[in-house]
Amino acid sequence: MNKQNFEGWITGFLEGEGSFDVNLSKKKAKSGVVYMGCYAKFMIGLRQDDYRALEFIQKKLKCGKIIKYIEFSNHFGKQPMCRYTITIVKDLKEKLMPIIDRVGMYSKKRKDYKIWKKGVNYIYKVQKKYGWKSWIKGKRFFKKFTEKDYEYIGELAKQLREVRKYKDD
Repeated sequence: MNKQNFEGWITGFLEGEGSFDVNLSKKKAKSGVVYMGCYAKFMIGLRQDDYRALEFIQKKLKCGKIIKYIEFSNHFGKQPMCRYTITIVKDLKEKLMPIIDRVGMYSKKRKDYKIWKKGVNYIYKVQKKYGWKSWIKGKRFFKKFTEKDYEYIGELAKQLREVRKYKDD
């Protein structure tokens, strides 16, 4: 699949199966101090019999992780599932967002994307300020986020919850 076809395919695929998230997280240090952090992530969840589609996406984007798990459903019992997730903000900003911005989104999920993109751009600036190496290795440096950062990301998280509520347009 060439680049243009992949970009159209992945954008359409994520409009149907993808999920954007930006939110706050807490971490309790051994000392008992609780630190707040901000995160952004992108996910696609599928049944395990579609695992190869997620492997294809991961290979093309050269980032993210795939996990397999069992999900319980009231209708179907235990279902083998898999999830592709990108949590490194640098990858979200530099690999995924340019594709979505080039292709565009046309479903109601474009509203989610617009809010999520603000969060990714904001967190990206904070992380870039302190250097990529520490963030990519998973050291979150929760202390680097300010009260203003928490308020802004918290407001974006609230907006995401609101825009996802079912509305009969």
